Amino acid sequence: MSEIGHKFARLEALRAAGFPVPGFFCLPAGEFDRALGALRLPPVSAVPVEDWCASAASALSKAVPDGDLATGLLDAFDERIGAGGMAAVRACVVPGADGGGGEDSEDDPFAGMSDSFLYVRRDGLLEAVARCWASAFKAEAVRYRTHKGVDAASARVAVGVQRMVPGTRSFVAFTRDPRDGTRHHIIAAAYGIGEGVVQEKADIDHFFVDPMTGTVRTEVVAKRRMVGPPADGETDPRVAEVPERLRVAPVLTDEEAQQVAELAARVEDHFGRPQDIEGTFTPDGALHLVQARPLAKNAQDDGPRVHWGNHNITESFPGVSGALTYSQARMFYELAFTDLYRRMGVPARRLRAQAHRLPRMIGHLDGGVYYRLDDWQELHGRLPVFDLIRAGWEDGMGITGEVRAARRRSRVRAAASLPMTAVRAAGHRRATARFLRWWDGVMAEVHDPAARPLAERPPDELIALYRRVWAAVSARRGVPLPHTLFGLPSIRHGTPRPRPWAGAGPHPPSRPPIPRPR
Repeated sequence: MSEIGHKFARLEALRAAGFPVPGFFCLPAGEFDRALGALRLPPVSAVPVEDWCASAASALSKAVPDGDLATGLLDAFDERIGAGGMAAVRACVVPGADGGGGEDSEDDPFAGMSDSFLYVRRDGLLEAVARCWASAFKAEAVRYRTHKGVDAASARVAVGVQRMVPGTRSFVAFTRDPRDGTRHHIIAAAYGIGEGVVQEKADIDHFFVDPMTGTVRTEVVAKRRMVGPPADGETDPRVAEVPERLRVAPVLTDEEAQQVAELAARVEDHFGRPQDIEGTFTPDGALHLVQARPLAKNAQDDGPRVHWGNHNITESFPGVSGALTYSQARMFYELAFTDLYRRMGVPARRLRAQAHRLPRMIGHLDGGVYYRLDDWQELHGRLPVFDLIRAGWEDGMGITGEVRAARRRSRVRAAASLPMTAVRAAGHRRATARFLRWWDGVMAEVHDPAARPLAERPPDELIALYRRVWAAVSARRGVPLPHTLFGLPSIRHGTPRPRPWAGAGPHPPSRPPIPRPR
């Protein structure tokens, strides 16, 4: 590993295991050491490290292999690539002397920090190797290592030379959602070679494959750009136009997306952790695996899953909700339900112990407002009567499967709270009527025709009114909320009667809860 690096060691392991990896060979980091050692550079300690690295990069780019090394490289090219073929020549920073770090490691992907050169012919191989060596000390890599607290001048580079596959549709695939670590296979695919996907130079379709069912969901864009072979007389890949007939159709069929997802899952199984792979389809439909690396460790990966749902909240927040709407809604839920729990007999000390959950009862994601289900279950679980109605409440919230919570109290303990709950229920209608009269009074005051219109009042007056209304709401808004708690027992006992005519129910949620790691 210390001589060829994680990138090429993984490719060799996959090739040996029968994966469709194009042929390649490696120039170990020891050759880099010899090339660097032959340069006339000052000691690292004698100049600023950035200046030393810049000098090293410039000198290495001119240190084109010669002699026996050059002969060996060209012979290997003829054998593995073919004298008339083309190769992808890639650098890989290898682990340090302690075995840690290195490009494409499990702890640090270091992606894109060393250079790759595509469509390299035999006569350009030696120069490409020198340029790969030089990329060890390019400015971006030096800044990255410095930021990570790694000695920027200590880098060592191996070079891999891989047969260039003439792919016409290329992809990057993840065995986990890179945004949150959830178990979904996500594929980004474009016409042309993978450079278009990796560097976002091409227009990209996305495919979401459910690993349990194989179902494919596709997000297709109009595709105008792709990356393909260099133009005549040039060496770098070029951005070209996607043919008219291909612009609207998905880059991959559902069957091909499933094939890619299956390949990614096999790579994950082989290495025992989530993977990010790159590959391509050639015109004959063959699938080729070009690179594989572990997904960068995410601080969220090791946390428990958090489930979100919007089963009956969309009636209050249809469509897209802005940040201002969400901020007001969040405060409303915190104040209103604090008042509810207090009124329903949750002891103050228990409410204080759960105070951190109240501001996060709802969340904002992609313009939608969602319930955070674990916090709702914990908070409602403090209500003395809740375990008698938990099943009906979970049905109403669209909570199914593993997200449903276990009972906190025995039926006997929960039933002991029924007399006090009945007393509260008996006074609920009158209390709600008083609340509505109070609220009508507040609105009449705010919108009093005799008062100055809100739009004409000065900011300090509006702020004072805003705070006064919210202070009053925080002490009263819990009054009408228990109607669900009082009504669920009646619904539960009344539901069996119409079931012979209406079916078993309840209907499943329109959208399943969204799992999110912490």
